[in-house]
Amino acid sequence: MDSAVEEVFLNVTPLHRAEHYIQSELNKLQASDSCCGLRSFEDWENQLPVSCFCAPPASELQPSSQPGNSSSEGPCVMVVRDPPSPKVTDKLWVHSKPCGHILKSYLSFPIKLRIGIISAFATIAV
Repeated sequence: MDSAVEEVFLNVTPLHRAEHYIQSELNKLQASDSCCGLRSFEDWENQLPVSCFCAPPASELQPSSQPGNSSSEGPCVMVVRDPPSPKVTDKLWVHSKPCGHILKSYLSFPIKLRIGIISAFATIAV
């Protein structure tokens, strides 16, 4: 099942080109579960939705920090806008956790439930 789900994930990326319904549902999941993208925030390419944004860690707010292209420590990761926009900051903080594993668990639950019901009936029948 994992390979089939991975194939679906590949078919809908980049996410900014996916159907509006898929984007809308994924935005809800991203906002509620503090995640971004299916496999990573890069699934959105350079068009990250607001639901991916998160607050930077307190340690990064100090001027002595050394920014890079991305930092993967903690729940947020810093990404640099490419190309930089003069109207907004070129540094964004997004959720580092992908949403794919959450979707996989939602998809596998009905299957596990059916297996459990069949096992229960088989046990009762014996």
